[in-house]
Amino acid sequence: MRTTPLPCRLILVLGLLLQSAAAQTAQLEVLIAEALSRHPRLEALSALATAQRHAERPAAALPDPHLRFDLLNVPLGKWDTDSSPMSGRQLGLSQSLPWPGRREAERQLASTRTQIAEARTEDEAARLVEAVKQAYLELVFVDQALAITARNQDLIRDYVRMAQTKYAVGTGRQQDILKAQLLLSSLGDRLLSLHARRDVAEARLNALRSRAIGTPIASASMTPATHLDYGLADLTQMAIASRPALAELRWEREHWKAAEHLAKLAARPDFDFSVAYRQRSFEEDAVAGRDFLSAGVAVRLPLWRAEREHEQAAEAQQRQRAASAEVEALRLQIELGLQELLVKARLHRDQMELLRQAILPQAEQALTAAIAGYRVDHVDFGTLLDSQVAVQQYEIQMHHHHIDYEKTLASLEALVGVRLF
Repeated sequence: MRTTPLPCRLILVLGLLLQSAAAQTAQLEVLIAEALSRHPRLEALSALATAQRHAERPAAALPDPHLRFDLLNVPLGKWDTDSSPMSGRQLGLSQSLPWPGRREAERQLASTRTQIAEARTEDEAARLVEAVKQAYLELVFVDQALAITARNQDLIRDYVRMAQTKYAVGTGRQQDILKAQLLLSSLGDRLLSLHARRDVAEARLNALRSRAIGTPIASASMTPATHLDYGLADLTQMAIASRPALAELRWEREHWKAAEHLAKLAARPDFDFSVAYRQRSFEEDAVAGRDFLSAGVAVRLPLWRAEREHEQAAEAQQRQRAASAEVEALRLQIELGLQELLVKARLHRDQMELLRQAILPQAEQALTAAIAGYRVDHVDFGTLLDSQVAVQQYEIQMHHHHIDYEKTLASLEALVGVRLF
């Protein structure tokens, strides 16, 4: 029988792993894209941001001009405009203009509201990506645990047959058979729990994609661990520059700065400009019935609103201070969160590598020795079962640390505010 050379087998295994990793990444990206395009909460925030952008131009628009028509000084007896030099028909146009700079201040205030809404939308999108990753990684782990548990069920059944064979020839004990059957039942109970856990993870993914809760999702396989290339300083710098929640607070501070500036301008007077044309028909006055043209300007004196605007400016100053304090508090929270997540990620990675490189191989060697020893009656059946259970537990623990590592990276990515992995 010909066997495939070891280098060829390694290349084949590596190719299968890369193909599986690419397939899982593609599946995850499809789920993320679907959630970003369909989730109603994100859709609502996006619509609010768009609506706020449409409010920018109207905020800086001039008030509508006034067009006025007057019949002036019409005698009650004749009801005409040509029997008196004071009579006439007048058409007037007036326009109110705010103090210079006030319209730009109104536009800037509306623009900060748009920026706040857009930052809030981006922050929700980052949270949504994290939620999809967390649910998907849970699905990956459960599928892996299901496969391991089902495989161990098959192995325990083989051990039951071995114990039954020994019992039939008088070299085994019925207690061994009963113990193995009890272990089989406990594995069946674990499978039930894992299937229920998978249903929950699947339902969560469907809800995030705005799909029917019962929509089936294909099984996901484990992929190599994601490489973490970033240190605390790099992640902190990226988070301070890119975290949407920080941007939202910064824009809120700018909003109240613009509100303070607007309140100060609102204490300045507005202007009303007007022009009027009067048509006259009386021929016997000194100007021989010629028409009149009038122009004027009026200033609205802010006698009653000065105190109100002063209080509004003071309010805006305090809200700026509050927003600045919130920015600093969130920055400290981000730095602490990044440090905690980095420590947690490294711990899960190290525990995963310890299990993969040392503990699990040793447990497999012990199991191999136990199987060989049991066949020749050098090892009792209980030791064989304990060795098999240990291999199963260590294998599941290794995958658990792997998934917890990936989940921690997803939380790290959400805390920074940009896609890193």
